[in-house]
Amino acid sequence: MSRRLALLCALPLLAAPAQQPRFRAATDVVRIDVLAERNGRPLAGLTAADFVVRDNDVVQRVTLLSDAVPVSVAVVLDVSASITANQIADAARATDALRHGLRPGDSVTAYAFAADARAVASDRSLATPAALQALAADLRHAAGGRTAFLDAVQMALLNRAVDDESRLVLALTDGRDNTSGIDARTVVETALRRGVSLCFVALPSDQRAGPTGDPPVIADVGLRLLRVLADRTGGRVVHLERSKPLGPVFEAILREYRQRYILSFEPTGVGKGDGWHRLTVALKGGGGRVHARDGYWSR
Repeated sequence: MSRRLALLCALPLLAAPAQQPRFRAATDVVRIDVLAERNGRPLAGLTAADFVVRDNDVVQRVTLLSDAVPVSVAVVLDVSASITANQIADAARATDALRHGLRPGDSVTAYAFAADARAVASDRSLATPAALQALAADLRHAAGGRTAFLDAVQMALLNRAVDDESRLVLALTDGRDNTSGIDARTVVETALRRGVSLCFVALPSDQRAGPTGDPPVIADVGLRLLRVLADRTGGRVVHLERSKPLGPVFEAILREYRQRYILSFEPTGVGKGDGWHRLTVALKGGGGRVHARDGYWSR
């Protein structure tokens, strides 16, 4: 089966949870990171009373946690053969710039991937452009033009396991994945289990055709995959404008993430230990759009 067909086959599996999930989360308390916006702008000054949260269609009583919760950011950078040296240098500068937006208790770790994924550096010793380009050359040499996007995102998810942090995975990608060992459903289940939002910066379409002969699938399959991953986990997809530097884009995503509301509730009136629970989050009276994960596993 071709990689393109495999991605197409994986997407319908994301529409509903599997009957035998691999990952489940403790559910004494459920926490949801919620972005509320209107006309593309985050809504400020909301309280718990402004939200309606349903667990398997049962309305829950929610509380609003402090917005001072530390943020843990994993930046996942595509350095495969379809990414230029200038783009790699820009990605390194953008990742390093994120540290200037860190607050006490925050953390950021960078990962780079081609056919393999590796941690680059973390916190205040983030990769320089020269260091990242050297790593990219090493990864490309072993890669043979292959790209393991889903494997890289999964690595970042598994390494972000601190319960008292808000967790964000920010991935730069051209949407190509032709060698991952896991599927998209596994990535979604891991993100939902760990309460991680997946946000993606998609490279412009004229940079999507690589040297391996693969079709530029991000325009259809690849882009659809990114949207499903983001929607399921309460994240978003940002399209990078041609010639626009990455630094302001990364910083804007982090600023927006900090404007999320952290809601929590103890599941009431629903079963426990019964597998998948569907979550819906809305604003009372409507008038805005909400980004939040769409469920959790109850054990």
